[in-house]
Amino acid sequence: MGVETSGIRNVVLVGHGGTGKTMLAEWILSVSGVTSRVGKVEDGTTVSDFDPEEKERRFSIDASLLHAPLAGGLHLNLLDAPGYPDFLGKVPGALRAADLALVTVAAPAGIEVNTRRVWQMAGEEGIARAIVYTKTDAENVQPGALLASLRESFGSACVAFNWPLGTGGAFQGVTPLLGSDRPEAKPLMDAVVESDDALLERYLGEEKIAPAELGAALGKAVASGSVVPVFWVSAAAE
Repeated sequence: MGVETSGIRNVVLVGHGGTGKTMLAEWILSVSGVTSRVGKVEDGTTVSDFDPEEKERRFSIDASLLHAPLAGGLHLNLLDAPGYPDFLGKVPGALRAADLALVTVAAPAGIEVNTRRVWQMAGEEGIARAIVYTKTDAENVQPGALLASLRESFGSACVAFNWPLGTGGAFQGVTPLLGSDRPEAKPLMDAVVESDDALLERYLGEEKIAPAELGAALGKAVASGSVVPVFWVSAAAE
């Protein structure tokens, strides 16, 4: 059975070289049931780095197209774009084919040169952007400081959608923030309601807002760029 055009989501993975784009793609394919095992870049067994030269160099040279089913009958077209400087020329074309750019940032390194370059490229194409912090389980990762640096560099629209539970050896996973009582959840809630005047008025009036209403407003806010989601993932699950 085919997928309606309205049910297709086109997403491109971009970022500085070595920040985990290809492994993030591997896990998306695995979780969605497309593959039965997660490949490794160092073993040359990932789906997107299929070219012999990519296997030898251990990084992406060309943008590769992957496919995965999503919940609700939706379908994902996922582009894994190169991150090393010599091959960044492949990124603009991939961005033009996408609705959303997922910008990967290695948590131990923070914002790097090509992080800024691909962020600007995505902005020039006028598509929605989100940020994924990878390697969250590494030592000396400070989520609060990293998020503050991100907001300073890319604006206050960047808000965390989930939060790490512990860091380094104490890392236990992440927890979603929308609808959570955690203090880290307030900027997300504020950003969502501020994107919709009617919701903001009700929120300030301390009226309870249904999750479905928040979800609808959130989708529009991300698409317009007034909210930039920030996600945390572990190095073991990129």
